Amino acid sequence: LKPRLPSVFFSEQPSSTQTYARLFILQKCLDVICGILSLNQSQATLVNTFIILREMCAEYPHMLFDESAENCAVVTSLVLNHSFSAFPLVRREAAATIYWLAKVNYKNN
Repeated sequence: LKPRLPSVFFSEQPSSTQTYARLFILQKCLDVICGILSLNQSQATLVNTFIILREMCAEYPHMLFDESAENCAVVTSLVLNHSFSAFPLVRREAAATIYWLAKVNYKNN
């Protein structure tokens, strides 16, 4: 089973308070993902984290590419660090995530 992100968008026309709250939640989710990627984790945890990161980028590409270049730089750096893992599965998922980030960034620009 692939982990699924809960949808934080419930209405089509959110108010400014709802928009701010959603952006805050998305930023905190990204902070948690960065925290997970910066620590030693099991293979399963890393693989699932990469899957979640790719799904977040697919759903909310503006979170990484429009908000601030710092978010994109930090995430890319953390994922690249895992591309040198001793575990082939982690290396494969890290490479897939880097490819996905490049693809989403290219589509947005």
